[in-house]
Amino acid sequence: MISDAVRIEREKRKTAQIVADRQLAIEIIKNPVVEILAAYITIEWLQRHGQMPALAGTIAEAGVLTAVGMQQIAPLAPYIAQGAQGLAGSIKAIAPLMLGL
Repeated sequence: MISDAVRIEREKRKTAQIVADRQLAIEIIKNPVVEILAAYITIEWLQRHGQMPALAGTIAEAGVLTAVGMQQIAPLAPYIAQGAQGLAGSIKAIAPLMLGL
């Protein structure tokens, strides 16, 4: 015979595992990469089943791929801005030399 304390402990563990599994699922679904992948799969499915015209699908796919690209570039934005600023300063300094002024 299993005591009530053991049964309660088992139920607590099961409940804790269910909560942890649901939390993991929520985190996976919230992941931007998963969202983009799901959007792309949905677009492909709609096109294959004739629910989305080719042009609209192509535009939607381009949007998804742009989102992927922006997601990859976003962490580098401060460095890109800094590099662009340095490049602009260099052009200002070199332009008179190139123009013979």
